[in-house]
Amino acid sequence: MSASWIDALAARASLPPELVAWARTQPDLQTAWSSCDRLDWMIDFGAARATDDTLQRALTYAGCSLFSTDPWIFRLRPAGVRVARAWATRGTVADLDSKDPRQGEDWQNACVIVLPIAVALLGLYQYGLHASPTTLKVIGALTMPAVYLFARLWGRTRVRLTERAIAEYRFERVESDVLSEGRRLARTLPPLGHQALIQKFRNAWRLRAALPAREVSGAAS
Repeated sequence: MSASWIDALAARASLPPELVAWARTQPDLQTAWSSCDRLDWMIDFGAARATDDTLQRALTYAGCSLFSTDPWIFRLRPAGVRVARAWATRGTVADLDSKDPRQGEDWQNACVIVLPIAVALLGLYQYGLHASPTTLKVIGALTMPAVYLFARLWGRTRVRLTERAIAEYRFERVESDVLSEGRRLARTLPPLGHQALIQKFRNAWRLRAALPAREVSGAAS
C-alpha cells in the first residue's frame, strides 16, 4: 500500500503529524475522506485540498455549515462566519437571513437595545425626578416611535456595512473566521458530536464541489 497521496497533500499544507500517520493507513484520499472520524482532521483535509477558487469556496461553505447561529445583538456587522458563507455562495446581503427585515431581526435588536433604556428612563422620571403623570404618558407614547426609528436606522446601517464586508471579503480570512473556530469547536465535542458535524461538513462540501474520482496528484498508480 502506498501513501504518496498524503505526501502530496502534506507538501502543500501543514497537517498535524497524527493526521498524516493515520492517513498513511488509508489507500487513497477518497477512502480517508469517507472514513475520517475527527472533525478537526476533516477541516485540515479540506484546507489542504482547497487549491482553486471552487474548492476554496467549497471549504468555506462546509466550514460555515458547522455553525448555526450568529451573535448579532449589539453588532452592526455580522460575524465573520456569516460574511464568509455569503462569499462562499457568491451571495449578497439579501442572502443573509438575519439581515432580512421580514424576519424581524432589526425590530428585535432595536427592542433589546432601546426598551431597557426606555424603561430605565421612565423609572428615573417616575421615582427619581417625580415626573407628573402627564410627562410619563408623553414619554411612554414616544417610546414605540423611537424604537421604530432606531430599528430603521440600525437596519440600514447593518445592510450597508454587510454589503461592504462581503464585497471586500477574501479567502485569506477564512482560516481565522471559520476554520480555526471549527477546530476549536471540535476540541469541545464528544465523539458522537464529531460524527454529526462531519456529516454536515461532507454534505456541504458536496453541494459546492464534487469529490474527485481519482486521488490527488502524486498517488500511487
